[in-house]
Amino acid sequence: MAGGMGACSGEVPDALCSEGGKMTDQFGAGWKDRLLGVLQKLHSPANPADMSQRVSLCREALSLLPSDVDPGFWAALHAELGNSLMQDPSGDRAEHLEQAIRCHKAALRVWHREIAPHEWAMVQNNLGIAYRGRIVGEQATNTETAISCYQDALRVWTQDATPREWAMAQHNLGTGYWERSLGARAGNIEKAISYYRNALRVWTWETFPEEWVMAKNSLGNAYWDRRQGDFVENVEEAVRCREAVLRAWGQDTPA
Repeated sequence: MAGGMGACSGEVPDALCSEGGKMTDQFGAGWKDRLLGVLQKLHSPANPADMSQRVSLCREALSLLPSDVDPGFWAALHAELGNSLMQDPSGDRAEHLEQAIRCHKAALRVWHREIAPHEWAMVQNNLGIAYRGRIVGEQATNTETAISCYQDALRVWTQDATPREWAMAQHNLGTGYWERSLGARAGNIEKAISYYRNALRVWTWETFPEEWVMAKNSLGNAYWDRRQGDFVENVEEAVRCREAVLRAWGQDTPA
């Protein structure tokens, strides 16, 4: 599960306006209007069908933005571009993920944990998702990298301060361990169950119903695959999770 950056406010940053002469020399007299038009389009709500257009808009904005004028904004656009590439259903999926990884790493060159902790954590989380889905390279290595990225995000996100983001990273980490091919399978599943349960401490049906359904379904899958404990009890717990999800889909409460 990816997190959005909310990077583009629809306005040209003050740092760019203060460099008006330099920007005009480099990009021409209409640079501000062109950039403003792009940012306003990026500021509008997005859905999967819009991702190809958002990729183009991010690239256009970056073509009008020197990295040294407003590094934070430059990083935000790279993060936005990375997220859009990850969600773009058109084109070459493998190449999109490679480009997304490069974009997130570019953002991390600016957003350090010490100066922009929340942004750093969000990019780490999204970089983990990109590595989890990566087609190029060894799957086991990509999964290990994804797990490391989620763990890095949790160095910043806490249940008390950022509960929704914390739960998102917990769920992603659970999925990383559930899919992990290295290490003991039984131990990986136990970790996955623990992380999914952590996510469900925040993602309740009342507060985050869509996320609750996702985590509850993931937990059911993990119990179905569980090696430790009593086989019958594991199956019964898996069934309870799935029945709760089915009830939730059919009515206003899973109870």
